[in-house]
Amino acid sequence: MKVSFADRQYCGRLSQYLHHLRAEVQVHSWSDGRFRHITSNMTKHEFEVAMTCEGCSGAVTRVLNKLGDVKFEVDLPKKLVWIESDKDVEVLMETLKKCGKEVKYNGTK
Repeated sequence: MKVSFADRQYCGRLSQYLHHLRAEVQVHSWSDGRFRHITSNMTKHEFEVAMTCEGCSGAVTRVLNKLGDVKFEVDLPKKLVWIESDKDVEVLMETLKKCGKEVKYNGTK
């Protein structure tokens, strides 16, 4: 199946618009010849994690990478982790606790 240039232009503009709304395109399906998308507004959560070294921040990175479908930043000096996800806060907290460090939820940002 061929996708026309106009379809690709439309998809590009739609993706830019959704990105502007801080939504993320999760699924593109061309199987039946029509463009479909599923979007979810991802919330950015801030956590304080008792990280003391790069090994700690590496552990945080590993557990969050295993979780999947999340974007995150780790600030070791400030001991903060920002996670952008549509998952429940409880799931994110339990995932971070797998590092063996104390975790505190600071709210959305």
